[in-house]
Amino acid sequence: MTIYQRRASLKRFLQYIDHVYHTDHALDVPKVSRPSQRTLIAQEDELRRILDVVPLWLKTFILLCRLMGLRHGEAVEMTPAHYNPAERTFAFKRKMGGTSHIPVPIELQGAIELARSMDPHESILVSLGMKKTDDPRDLIGRRWRQARKKAKANPNLHIHDLRRTIATELYAHTKDLRAVQTLLGHRSMSSTILYIAPMDPDKLRALMEELKPVYNLSTMKPPTETPQ
Repeated sequence: MTIYQRRASLKRFLQYIDHVYHTDHALDVPKVSRPSQRTLIAQEDELRRILDVVPLWLKTFILLCRLMGLRHGEAVEMTPAHYNPAERTFAFKRKMGGTSHIPVPIELQGAIELARSMDPHESILVSLGMKKTDDPRDLIGRRWRQARKKAKANPNLHIHDLRRTIATELYAHTKDLRAVQTLLGHRSMSSTILYIAPMDPDKLRALMEELKPVYNLSTMKPPTETPQ
């Protein structure tokens, strides 16, 4: 989706350049199909199995994504200096600008305090044992795939699906899209909607069965005359 959106922005920019300078640069922008909405979310049993086989730094990273809906980069760059122990919140810059203040679940507070006792301005993950590297995304991806395989979890489960998981759960619990948008740090509500996975048919059926029927169709008689 990021590639699709950036391609659209690039084409609009080049179309403006073409209009001003009478060029044809926009024609050279390759086509990118709009991706279909990804719907996979993490199941608690498989996630627990993954957490059981990973070191503390990776467990913390996974929980930052799963419980707080952070992006890869946000989780990697988070330091204890971002944490307000009085309010138990993280205050940090978002990908598209602006600052978020997100509550920190109790499951993460111990790890944050441990990292703060080491270096309040170092990445929490590095303080907890992650190797410093120029490409932490690649390191985390490799370790995630190893843990996923070892835990016999869904091989199609991506780290980013953890962000979708908390978004879906929060919406299911609150029915409040603004709450989900705030958690994910989106500027556009259309982006937020893409993160909410469709409801499982069995859950939908249960909700529908709870609704009281307005009409009793068995007592309704069909019309005997055709309207003229």
